[in-house]
Amino acid sequence: MRNGGFGTGTPAPWAGPADVIVSNAEAGGAEHSHSGRYFAWLGGFGTDRSDSLTQEVELPAGCGAALLSFWYHVDTSEPVTGAVDTFTVRVLAPDGAVLATVRTFTNRDDREGYRMATAPMRRFVGRTVGIELSGADTDPTRTGRYTTNFVIDDVALDVA
Repeated sequence: MRNGGFGTGTPAPWAGPADVIVSNAEAGGAEHSHSGRYFAWLGGFGTDRSDSLTQEVELPAGCGAALLSFWYHVDTSEPVTGAVDTFTVRVLAPDGAVLATVRTFTNRDDREGYRMATAPMRRFVGRTVGIELSGADTDPTRTGRYTTNFVIDDVALDVA
């Protein structure tokens, strides 16, 4: 993956809104990167909002293995016990159709610190696909006080 650590401070070559790439300094201690100075922060706006970052990748034919990995952190102030906010990682066809949802996290995955997640990508070897990181933050109370932050960093695609 190119710019998997978001180190350029912009989404490029990811397609998506620039305001979801944040520096440690811009976050003011509210969130922080896993490594480096920048990270992707999806959700946490206190309003109903969905954001996605997508990057096209090629998984060369003949690879014996392919693994997507990333570091993530979830924190929430949601007072509800159900899953109302979601972060999904999808694999997309070149036309944007969803081929697979490979990981999903919700406000119920609230934990201290970063955790590593992986998703096998072997079934997409020999194809060019899009990797989509998508966060949806809703406020069921409609007060603007409750948010879930999905913080993502160090996205990698390893092929062998």
